[in-house]
Amino acid sequence: MRKQFEEGVEDVYAAVAAGRPVRERGPFGIQIGDQSMQFVPKVVDDPVVLGSQILAAAGARPASDFLVFQVMRDGVLEVIRPDQAVDLRSAGAEKFLVFRSDRTFRFFLDERAFDWGASQISGSTIKRLAGVPGDTTDVWLDAAGGEDRVIEDKELVDLAQPGAERFITRPIQIKIKVNSRERVVDQRPELEPAPADSQVRPAGVQEQRRLRISRTRSAAPA
Repeated sequence: MRKQFEEGVEDVYAAVAAGRPVRERGPFGIQIGDQSMQFVPKVVDDPVVLGSQILAAAGARPASDFLVFQVMRDGVLEVIRPDQAVDLRSAGAEKFLVFRSDRTFRFFLDERAFDWGASQISGSTIKRLAGVPGDTTDVWLDAAGGEDRVIEDKELVDLAQPGAERFITRPIQIKIKVNSRERVVDQRPELEPAPADSQVRPAGVQEQRRLRISRTRSAAPA
């Protein structure tokens, strides 16, 4: 694993992952991400930092234009006020998200409430928040009174609409038909490219390979 911080910097995430106490003296290395949950390493000097110091480390100025969230150990996000202190020596105090926003947007993910700092969220980001494998999991928008639908990884959902959106993650179950035979797979099939000579065949020789895909929402676990 590539080392993210210079020698002498206490990597808070590495300490927590290793199950050892975070040392008392800095500097300390933390992770600060954006609304796509893409994290970059940043360094702060003090073991107890204010929300405003996290914003400063992220280069988010003026502070009044931004929101900062702490990513808790269970994946839930907690808003950190500019004057609110966070002790980096506490387990789960190593990751933060920063948004350019003046309000939060609530949604529900697998029956848990989340407050988000942007008016839109992508399917891939929802998967990261849920902590599920992206290649074998689908995100469904639970449409009250309507038809539930899959949210694709790059699709953006508008959270600013009236009411809180509800999302559900489920293992992928795709029914495929290959040569008229039906199978159920747990990830999207990848079709091999046709060989270069596929268009040239001896007379009287034909090959037909048909693939039909339909995706269904799996039932909730009992």
